[in-house]
Amino acid sequence: MQRGGLEKALLGLGMFTGVAYLVVGVAGAIWPGHWEDAAASDQILWAVFLVAGGLLVLAGLRLLRGAPARGATLVR
Repeated sequence: MQRGGLEKALLGLGMFTGVAYLVVGVAGAIWPGHWEDAAASDQILWAVFLVAGGLLVLAGLRLLRGAPARGATLVR
């Protein structure tokens, strides 16, 4: 069974979004001059939310084929 063009585009965009969240979460957490005026708790929450969001998007994309309702819930 072949995937349609729209499904491929949505999966590609979702993969890009999930990976971008992960990269921004990790890079932003270790960027030295970015957190001069912020508390450590802000830095930790910011990184955790971005990384967790990226992981949820990627997990939801993986579930879309077998369990569409669960996958869409995670991606949303």
